[in-house]
Parts: sequence; structure tokens; C-alpha cells
Amino acid sequence: MGCSCHKKYEEWIGNIFGKYGEFVAKGKGKPWIILSVCIIVNIGLMAGLLKLESVSDIEELYAPQNSEASKNRKELKDLFPNQVHQYFNRHAMSDFGLYGEIIIRAENDANIINSSTIDKIRNIDRKVRTEIIVNDESGKKLNFSDLCAVFEPRGCIVDGEVIFDPRFSTHIRNITYPNFLNERIAGLFGNLKMEAGIIQHASMVKLRYNLRDDNLASLSKDWEKQFEQKVSSFSEPGLDIAFIHSNSRNTELASSTTEDIKYFSVTFTLMITYASLASIGLNMNTVAWRPLLSLAGVLATILAIGSALGFASLIGIKFVSIVGVMPFLVIGIGLDDVFVLMSGMSDACADPSFGGSDKTIAKTLFLALKSSGIAITITSLTDFLAFGIGGSSVFLSVKNFCITTGIAVLFCYLNQLFFFVPCLVINERRVEENRHFLLCCKRLKSKEEDKEYRSKCSILCCSGHKPDKREEYDGPLERFPKILIKAVIRKLPCKIIILILFLCYLGISIYGTVNLKQGLELRNLATTESYYYKYTTWDATFFREDIPISFVIRSTKDYSSSKVRNDTKSLIQKAKQDSHIISDQGINWLSNFENSTLFNATNEDTFASSLMLFLNTAQGSIFRTDISFENSKISSSRFYVFSDNVKDSTEQADLMLRMREIASESNLPVFAYSPAFIFFEQYVQILPGTLQTVGIAIAVMLIITTAFMPQPIMIILVSVTMVMILVGIFGFMYFWDLTLSSITMIHLIMTVGFSVDFSAHICHAYLSVSSTKVFNDGQEKGERNERVEKALDRAGGPIINAAISSIVGILMLILSKSYIFQSFFKLMLLVILFGLVHSVFLLPVILSFIGPTFKDKKISPAPSRNMSGMNSTQNMSSAALNATAASSRNHTRHSSSNEKSNHNINKIAMSASDLRFSEVGINTIDRHLSESDRRQAAHKNRIQQNGTENSLAKGVPRENFKIPTITHNKETGVSMYHYTDP
Repeated sequence: MGCSCHKKYEEWIGNIFGKYGEFVAKGKGKPWIILSVCIIVNIGLMAGLLKLESVSDIEELYAPQNSEASKNRKELKDLFPNQVHQYFNRHAMSDFGLYGEIIIRAENDANIINSSTIDKIRNIDRKVRTEIIVNDESGKKLNFSDLCAVFEPRGCIVDGEVIFDPRFSTHIRNITYPNFLNERIAGLFGNLKMEAGIIQHASMVKLRYNLRDDNLASLSKDWEKQFEQKVSSFSEPGLDIAFIHSNSRNTELASSTTEDIKYFSVTFTLMITYASLASIGLNMNTVAWRPLLSLAGVLATILAIGSALGFASLIGIKFVSIVGVMPFLVIGIGLDDVFVLMSGMSDACADPSFGGSDKTIAKTLFLALKSSGIAITITSLTDFLAFGIGGSSVFLSVKNFCITTGIAVLFCYLNQLFFFVPCLVINERRVEENRHFLLCCKRLKSKEEDKEYRSKCSILCCSGHKPDKREEYDGPLERFPKILIKAVIRKLPCKIIILILFLCYLGISIYGTVNLKQGLELRNLATTESYYYKYTTWDATFFREDIPISFVIRSTKDYSSSKVRNDTKSLIQKAKQDSHIISDQGINWLSNFENSTLFNATNEDTFASSLMLFLNTAQGSIFRTDISFENSKISSSRFYVFSDNVKDSTEQADLMLRMREIASESNLPVFAYSPAFIFFEQYVQILPGTLQTVGIAIAVMLIITTAFMPQPIMIILVSVTMVMILVGIFGFMYFWDLTLSSITMIHLIMTVGFSVDFSAHICHAYLSVSSTKVFNDGQEKGERNERVEKALDRAGGPIINAAISSIVGILMLILSKSYIFQSFFKLMLLVILFGLVHSVFLLPVILSFIGPTFKDKKISPAPSRNMSGMNSTQNMSSAALNATAASSRNHTRHSSSNEKSNHNINKIAMSASDLRFSEVGINTIDRHLSESDRRQAAHKNRIQQNGTENSLAKGVPRENFKIPTITHNKETGVSMYHYTDP
């Protein structure tokens, strides 16, 4: 798209925002009405908080919805009904069940396998079984024996109780591993040392108290709560205890995030403080100060957060713990918009062509929103769409967070327009009336009168004036960094160093990205001080994790057929050949039945009847939960293999996929399943899901950038910058010990929108500013450098303020002990810092080399008669033209008397004479004059003509004058100068 087309397009969009600003400013009560309606709507939406519901179940939040594992689990429950009240087998559970679990560790990791220590452990076991009591509805007291999972005829099932068997004490010096007394004890002991299959040392032991999850599930959950309270007080000399129960992950996750939300109140205070300080200038002009306006911007954001939570509740979006980071995120976005709008207002207020009436304020608002309205729309729209795309995630935590935060971003943007813009109008009226920034009382009317006050106190309380320069609005954090940055990027050696540093950054980032790991350590969801974190750390560090994997044959098969039996054996044998499956372990009812004396495969009926007899024996009773019968036929059955201590998330995901592949290649209607597969699904889907979501988000960001900034070079630069920032974030996640998970996936989606914000600001500013240079061959470099510096003047301050305020907004999260908040802090800090340095260092340097230039037609020499009657042919001097324009600007700003006016007009006329403009030819000066520039130029021409007539009246010869005139072709967008006789 051509440059002139881009200008027209941007002018059209800018006018929409400008007209809205003009609309708000017109009429004395209009801003107050709009502001009041906005507040009422926000408060009304907050009423939705009364319907707020939350989700804390880890599986529901962080496992993919409608995954294959979840579908298989549902099918498994239909095929094999729950028999926890009679035939409980932990390996046969379709989920993790209800339980309380403890790890007992000897002090200094001494050997726990000795009689005295076993006796101490028995005391702890007795307390768990008898001292943890709950009441049923009738008031009856129930302990573990009343609520335990049962396998008849053994009774309550406690994993690890084999250590209390008298035979264990008898063989305490000769405990075989991994099986002892026909029972698998591989996961029973921790910090294990062995020789020749005999345990020599173990400093930890694990006991699991299995509970009923059928009709007594609610009482079992009550028992778990009492378990948590009681076990924390249990103690035995020389032993340390760690514990969890089935709901610990959920409660500790909710607790960790709820505790850290308290930091938002401190963050709120810090943001108000920073915003107020950033809006106070250094020149003690108390009329120009705008801390109350900054406070209004923060308040607009707070209202947006509350109304977004209320609206999300109204439409049925449940609160998830990770939404706790949303306020820290949105308040940074809101202040970014506030600083951009205030900067745009400062530019408009410093425009010399407007006075102090309501009409002038309306024009000022028109100019302010014409430029800054587009800027905040680009950033808000990119953030909103990034979260909107994340709302399609298969992870409920990601989905609900993105939807809620996307709503908050949208409401924040709307509040800037309907809450903060009216506040801008109200503040501008205060400035026009020369009122104090805080007390709103009348101040002195001129800067000269300010000088009469000598003390700082008197200046602060009694002085001030309407600002007439852009610098009077800038605070120190906005002014000084821009000066430093511009000084650096002016020098070619500095530019080269910057490019080299960024190439090094890119190389380091790519290395980190390649080595980034996947997976979510569930223990990280709790704080490091949590009992859950202590237990899971011990468990992951010192104990094996052998996962039972079942192969479920889902339909009726004639097992009397040798082909069916051979297909079954082939399936199990192939699974055991996997490198991560224990080859000599497994649970197989068919092989055990074939080896029994009751085996009879004459036909299907005799096979089924003899199998039923086998299941009623002591040897076969363990398989009762693995076979379902329907009309005396086997309707479904299952077999088990065990993984070999696979703990790496990538290996776990690969193992699940390989088991499923083995099942799919079988001739049998079979599927592979394990309760752990519910979480392994995350590891399979997280990388492609993240890449797909981030990829779509990037594409949408480019579309938005193209729509609001349709300049090919700028689109390419924003795209490259965004990719570099994202690669940096992925890479530095590796160096900061973060992994790719459903938690960090949320933060990565967030960073896509943020990676565009700062670069879009600087590129949009580059396109918006105008160069004072008349373009000629070889002058591209000068024009680019000037535009870069002006772009930094316009956008540098808001970018720096937004970056600092965003860092202030997340600063308190350093104190957080929650993994969710810590990872959010790390990734937010990365995207803010990377976005900042890319926008204020890399992009300006690149733009100074290859930024788009706005070429006008080269001005040709033309014969001209000078004002003393001499004919000559000379090139127009661009310096003289600039001097003419500057003289005209100085005249319109500062001239107040006819005498000064005539003097300046004579100077303009002399400069015009020196330019040797053609009397007949019309030369193009600038294709890109804005509407306001054209109005000012026409105003200057009228002054010129009036001044000429005054001089003629005083006897100055007519031939000494030529009147410069501007004409503008609306169809082509070309503005032209030509000179005429008076």
C-alpha cells in the first residue's frame, strides 16, 4: 500500500477517535454524564460477583478436556463397576481414589528396617486407624476401619502394612526385593540400598490408607480432613512424618494462590504512587501536574477488573486459581493506555494554534485521540485477541483464564474511552482555568508573576501557569531516558554494537528454546512450605514410581478359542518388550487360569464356568475385578503391565503413546489405560497446543498490525521483533528453570499480545511524525534519523512509563511462594524487558537504516525574477524554506502587535525572494501535511497578505513583495506552494 494511501487510511481511522474526543469535550456537563454512566455500568456488572463459582480440582483444571484418557476412563467405569467395598485392588482403580498417605523417615536417613523403628511406625499406624474420627448423619463415630476400602477376606487394605506382618520381622535381615511374601514392595521403601536382591538399607517407608469412594465417599472426605489435622501433630522420637490425602493437591493449590492475592492491595498502592510521581514535572508548575488524572486511570483499571470478574460469572465462567494473576496483568495494561493517552494529550495541548475555550478543548481532544486512540486500540486489540484465541484451549485452566482476562482487557479499553477520556476533559478545563492540580483553586496567570515567589513552598502552593511546552508535562522518568537513548542511537559505532548484542541474544535464546523441557511438576502447584510439597518432594526423590497400565478388551470374546488367547498373549508380550515396561512383572488372569487345575477350554460355556470356579479360589480371587460376565459369557476383561520407574514427563507421554499404538495394532478390541494417563495427556498436547495457539495468535497480531499500520516495512519489522521476543522468552524459560506446561502456556499466550505492544507504539510513532527536511537525493538517512528521534520523543516516554509501571505492578510477586505467581512474574518480567529493549534500541536502529521514507517530488530549478528585478536560475534552498517556516511559526506564536507583524512579514518576504520560486511553476513541497498543518499554513498566509498590505500603505515598493500561497488538491492529497504578486 502506498505511503499516501496509508496516510489517508490512518487519517480516516484517527478521525473516528478524534471525533469521539471532540464529542466528549463539547458541552459543559457531557463528560460528567459519560463518566457517571460508565461508573454505574461497572458497578452493575460487579453484581455478578455474587454468583461467582470456582473450580479447584487439579485434574479438571490441568488435564485436557475430552481427552482419550478421560473417554477411556468413562468406558472403564461402565465395564467394571466399583467394588471398593468388597474387592478393592489399587491397580484396578479407574482413578486415584480416596486415601490418606504418609511417609515416615528416619532422622539422618538412618536405616528404618529394624525392630525398634518398626514398633514406632506401628504406633503411628495405630493412631491413624483409631484416633481419626468422624461423625455420620446420626452422630455415630466412625474411624478408619468403618470407612476403609476392603478386600475380602483380608479386611481393610493398607498399602505397606506388610512391615507389620510377623514374617517380616522374622526375615528382617533377609527382605527380598521387589517381591516379598508374594507381595510387590517395589514402591514401599525409599532411599533404598540393595545387594543381590536383598534390602540392606532403607531410611523411609510409605503407608497408604485406602478409603471407600462409593456411597461413603462424603464421610471418607471428612476423614481426610481430620487426617490432615491429626497427622500433623503425630510424632515419634527419631522419626519425621510427611503426609498427603487425595484432595491435598486441590486444597493446597487454592491455598497457595489465595494467599498471594493479598499482594494486589500493595500493588495497587505502588501503582498509584508511581503513576502520580510519573505525572509530576520537574519545573514546579502545579497547574501542569496531573497526579489526580493518573489516579483516575488506575481507578478505571480497577473498575474494569471487578466488572470483568462479575461479567464472567454472569455468563457461567468459573473462577480458577490462576485468574489470581489477572489483576497484576491488567493493571499494567491499563496504565500503558493511560500513559499513551496522557502523552497524546500533552502533544495536543502544546500545539500553539488553540486557545482556552471549550471549543479549543474540543479541538485539543480531537488531536489527542486522533493519534493516541489508534495506539491504545492496537495494543488492546492484540492483547484481547491473544486471550480470545487462548479461550479455545483444551485445558480448562487456560480457557477460563484467557476468557476472563480477555474480558478484563476489553473492559479496561472501554473504561479508558468512557471513564478516562472524560477525566482528560475535566482536567484540561482545570488547566485552562489556571487551577491548582490538587486544590483546584485559581493560580497566578503568568510565568512572570511566578518569579515573584522565591520559596519552593510558595511556588508549590501559590504558583503555576498553563503549560505551553511539551517538556512541562514530562516527568523525570519520561524525559531523561529518552535523552540518553537518542544520544546512543545517533552514533554509528553504538548502532553496530546494539545489532551485535541482539544477535548474541538471539543465539542464546535459540539454544535455550531447543533445550526447553516439557511437563508440570504437580508439587510445584503448592508453596514450598506446604505439607503437600514436602511429601511430594520426598516421594519424587526417594521412591520408585511403577505405574500400572491396563489393556482392556472391551467386548465379548470366546476365550476358549486358542486364537483369542494367543492374540491376548501376543498383546501382553509385545507390551512387556517395551524398554520402559518391567518384563517379569504383571497381572494376567488368563495365564494364571491356564496354569491352574481348573482350566477347561473345551468350549465357551465350559471355559466361563471353570473360570468362575477359579475366581472363587484363594489364588484366583485377586482377579475378580478384572473380568466382567454377561449371560455367563465374558463381556470384558483386562490385563496389567507395570512401567519401570518412569518419571520424566516426556518419557511418560511417549510411553502412553506406545502402549496405545500396541493396543491399536492388536487384532482385539482393546485400549490401554492408566489413571496417570489423565495427566500424561497434558504432556502430549502441551507442545503442539502451545505452538498452535501461539502461531494463530501471531497471525492475528499481524492482521491487526496490517489493519492499523498498513506499511510493508513496518509490518515486517513488527513481525520480526515479535518473533525475536517470543524466541527470547522460550529460550530464557530454560535458563530460569521453567518448563513448558499448561501453567506456562497461559503466560506464553499472554506474552504474544505484549510482545507487539511496545514495538507497535514505536513504529506507529515513526509513521505519525513528520520530517522538517525536504527530501532530495541522499537525504534519506537524515530524514530517517530525524523521524526516529521524533518517534522516541512521542512514544519513548509512554513506553518507558508503561514498562516501569508494569514491573512495579508485578514486583510484589517476588515475595510469592506460589509456582503460578512465580512463573507469571518471571515471564512477565522477560516480556517487559525484552519488549522495552527491542522497541527503544533495536527498532530505532533498524529504522534509522531501512525505515520508510516519504519521498516528495524533487524540486527543479526554474527561472525566477528576484525582488529587485534581476533574472537568474537557482535551486531552491531547503534550509531557507525551513527558516521561512520557522519564522512563520514564531510569528504566529509570539507576535502581538502590528509593528512586530510587519517586521516579521518583511523577513518572510525576503526569505521567499531568496528561494527563487518560479512565478509560473507550482512545486510540490509536502504530500503529507495533516489537516491541522494546512489550517495553520492558511492562517499564516492570511497574516502574510495583511502584513504586505500594511507595508504597501507605508510606501514600500510593491515589487519587493511576492505572496506565498498554499493550495491543496483533495483528490491527490498534494499540498503546493506558489508565489503571486500582491
